[in-house]
Amino acid sequence: MKPTTKGSLIALISLKVIIGTAFVYQMEPNQLFFNTVAIASEAELSRPVSPLEGKSDTSAESEAIDMSFLIEERDRLKSQEAEMRKRKEELMAIQSEIQEKLDEIAKLRQEILDKEAEEEALERRNMKHLIKAYAAMKPKQAADLINKLKLALSIELLSQMRSEEAGNILSYVDLDKAAKISEGLIGKK
Repeated sequence: MKPTTKGSLIALISLKVIIGTAFVYQMEPNQLFFNTVAIASEAELSRPVSPLEGKSDTSAESEAIDMSFLIEERDRLKSQEAEMRKRKEELMAIQSEIQEKLDEIAKLRQEILDKEAEEEALERRNMKHLIKAYAAMKPKQAADLINKLKLALSIELLSQMRSEEAGNILSYVDLDKAAKISEGLIGKK
């Protein structure tokens, strides 16, 4: 949860506790748990009101206004709380969706790594097979083929052959290419 959301939630809960406490302490315990207030109020309405008692009506009005304010505030807090719950559910759904995507990406990455490993293994097998084929040829024939190959492939082939076989083949290779291959073989090891 974002720090601002946490702060708002804490502030709202604190406000709710304060308002609830104020609400409870404004009422007498008998009013809160027993119905005697309503009966007493009805009895007071039937007797005449003295001039001093008239002043308490304004306090009753202000108490009614305070109560309506508290009720409105409670309703507002409840709606904010519901909105926060809704946002939390949305965030949880988004988080779940992101986690699924991350899992899918990890799976695809592993598949790619496995495929690359398979391709490298196949390439190594093919290279070993090609090396054996060139080593089995007569040096002159192998040299003629190496003259036609790209320099990088020629270096790779000869670097993996035994020194004696590579030397025999290299002696028949074109001099310029043989020099470049030799330089490449030095850098390879």
